Amino acid sequence: MILLLDLGCVQKQNNLETFMTSKQLGFKTEHVQDPSPKKKTTELNIGKQGFTLTFWLQSRNNSRNGILVTLHERGFSGLKNSFITLLVSKERISLLSGKRDYRKIHNEFGNYFSKSFLDLPHLNPNEKYFVSCTYTPATRTINVMVDGESYFEQVLEAGTPEGPVALRMGYATDNSVNKYFFKGQINQFYLFNELLDKKEQDLLMNLTLTENYPLPQ
Repeated sequence: MILLLDLGCVQKQNNLETFMTSKQLGFKTEHVQDPSPKKKTTELNIGKQGFTLTFWLQSRNNSRNGILVTLHERGFSGLKNSFITLLVSKERISLLSGKRDYRKIHNEFGNYFSKSFLDLPHLNPNEKYFVSCTYTPATRTINVMVDGESYFEQVLEAGTPEGPVALRMGYATDNSVNKYFFKGQINQFYLFNELLDKKEQDLLMNLTLTENYPLPQ
């Protein structure tokens, strides 16, 4: 029994390594947990090919809001200046881009929450979810999936940055101050400099699944 389990683990690891080396992997990190976000910053060029980012997340019981990922053009900071910000708000994943808050009516900061946002499925605290997000520059479209199922799709008003963007995980920078920390864990974060299709996203979800990160039943 132990021998079979070990062989299975080795085979799974080999499959994951094979998958990774066959893709344009731009960035990866195994584990992010507040309060040490400064180590989890990198720069990337989006280009015409777009990108895919994937990760496992788990919110805490006392967490209702927090930044998952932000992408800013170099020299810019603040949520209203981000190219893309994925965040947890009211136990849902949502999106900010440019000066648009896609949680709100007419996508305007300061407005009430929209029905489309409030109708999104809840993310239960202490449960673990696999999140994948693709960005297609040709159509300026963001697609977010949770546990292999479509969560939301949004066409952005902001155009694709021509230069490099800074990627930050688990926090945002506003007026040179780090804030809006995600209270929870982000694990097995991968960013690919290409668009993964749904089958590839599902495969990565299954390859990174361990007994520590089970799918919610």
